[in-house]
Amino acid sequence: MTNACSNRFYGSSIFHDLQFEKDIVSFSGAQKKKALIAKSLSERVHLHVWDEPLNFVDVISRMQIEELLLEHAPTIIFVEHDSEFCKHIADKDCRTYRLTFSGG
Repeated sequence: MTNACSNRFYGSSIFHDLQFEKDIVSFSGAQKKKALIAKSLSERVHLHVWDEPLNFVDVISRMQIEELLLEHAPTIIFVEHDSEFCKHIADKDCRTYRLTFSGG
């Protein structure tokens, strides 16, 4: 991700100026999740690994995050239950199944 990407993310309506003055401890679950996504995307890495990144994130923020990911196309391995998000973001889909054996 470039600085332009992180600036766009932080400058979007996902974050409001007052939030930058608060301690993250006082953030809601959704605000914490958005801050972690923003931090992750602003770091220069080869691969992002996210576990359910959209938990607690509101619809508008989900759309903004999706738009940002489509525009900048970082390499991400993620687990997410939002099938629409997965359909739009993922290039490949890997599903795992739990096999259970009964009997002896």
